[in-house]
Amino acid sequence: MAANSFAFVTSTHGRDFDRLALLRRSLQRFAPGVPHFIAVDSEDFPAFQQRFGDDPQITALLMSDLLPEKLESARRRSRFFHKLKPMWSFSYRVLPLGYFDGYLAQQLAKFELVRRSGADIAIVIDSDVVLTRPVDAQILQGLCCLADGRPRCLMTEITLTPQYQRSVANAVDLLKLPADCARQHYGAIFMPYIASRAIMQRMVEAIEAANAEPWMIAMARCKTYSEFYTYGTYCRFIEDRSRVALVEPTEEWTLNVWDTPSAEAFQQALDRAAAPTGPYFFNLQSIFKGFNYNEPLSAVRQLIERKLDGAH
Repeated sequence: MAANSFAFVTSTHGRDFDRLALLRRSLQRFAPGVPHFIAVDSEDFPAFQQRFGDDPQITALLMSDLLPEKLESARRRSRFFHKLKPMWSFSYRVLPLGYFDGYLAQQLAKFELVRRSGADIAIVIDSDVVLTRPVDAQILQGLCCLADGRPRCLMTEITLTPQYQRSVANAVDLLKLPADCARQHYGAIFMPYIASRAIMQRMVEAIEAANAEPWMIAMARCKTYSEFYTYGTYCRFIEDRSRVALVEPTEEWTLNVWDTPSAEAFQQALDRAAAPTGPYFFNLQSIFKGFNYNEPLSAVRQLIERKLDGAH
């Protein structure tokens, strides 16, 4: 079977650019031949171009080019409404799609980037993540696909929070599956996650057939959703198992720091990420939320530079 082509996919906005710069630094040096498709909030695009416009690996697309006009308008309004909690609550209750915001928009944009990338397999990677070891097409083939060429759908067993229980239930409803499927969903898609462009296309077609409207609008009507739970639900209950493999991630895939760690725990995570046989990705997604991340960013930058120095 022919080798697959690969791409990285990220959705970002202005407040994430410092983190994105670290991600880009790691990808430039550890995956120089792999294209990177990035969705950027339309109003942040000039600042994005000024900072990242000379990077030849990047293909950047405006959020306004990825979303239907009504969703893009709702996303833009949300930036204003979010500044005042009473106004946001009012818009949520009263305005059509008043709950639709940048967070939900980014999830739809990732799906659309996977479809537009032209790559067989996309690695969906947030701005909070860095690559910590060199990869090439052969390594990615081994990490992302089984020996028979089936793309992996990485899933791991966790206890779902109420928010993600709703997201799973909404995914089940969106795909018009029996309600019991939500209770059978045993875990989460791992981050970063692997998405097959062909499977994504079939999933989009299934959503549109089940809801008789464009898939983005159908997903937006859920009010809350998770892109990776939607993809995982489709892979688990609908996709032919001859075309996808539901597997636990290996230890070498990624190191996730979900909660704000102690200084000692953070150093232990850094040490593991720095090890020659450590994980390929280092994900500090949650540490940056509501947390002074200047010091962790500096530490991750030093990690990348130290790994680079060690490679020469």
